[in-house]
Amino acid sequence: MLLEEGSHIGPVAALGDPTQSAVGVYGAKRQYHDDDTWEDAVMTMMDDSRAIVCVLDHADGVWSEVEFLIRGGHHLKTLFIPSRYNNRMLRGRLLQEFAARAGAAGVPALAELSKLSGSKKSLVGFHFNSGGELLVYESSEFSWISVLLLLRVFLRSSAFQDK
Repeated sequence: MLLEEGSHIGPVAALGDPTQSAVGVYGAKRQYHDDDTWEDAVMTMMDDSRAIVCVLDHADGVWSEVEFLIRGGHHLKTLFIPSRYNNRMLRGRLLQEFAARAGAAGVPALAELSKLSGSKKSLVGFHFNSGGELLVYESSEFSWISVLLLLRVFLRSSAFQDK
């Protein structure tokens, strides 16, 4: 999905867990690095990226990447999508954890996400628009089509179009 939708703005790449398959859930080819080099690889990829898609789950590595994104100011060019394997209750806890980490890093708009943890709708994802406003997308049900539509909206936003 990411390959099809994101290739028009540049190469699509990702870091992955070496214990998982070479093609991730949303279609990006994964790069693998050892414990000594992965942090530098993440920072380089974030610095060089025009757009970032971060799939949130409860893995420690994901939280390290989220903290890098926020510290580097890269959250402003990131689409955050919860893992498709998280049910609604787990997504609520995921949002609370994300909000706590973002608030601690000094991004109050992201800290507001904890208010969505009790929503009856499914969170599809969230990102900032070119004006710095947080946009949150929900659906009656989390599905691949809702993620696809959000990905298209995000990647086709004015922030990523060639001038």
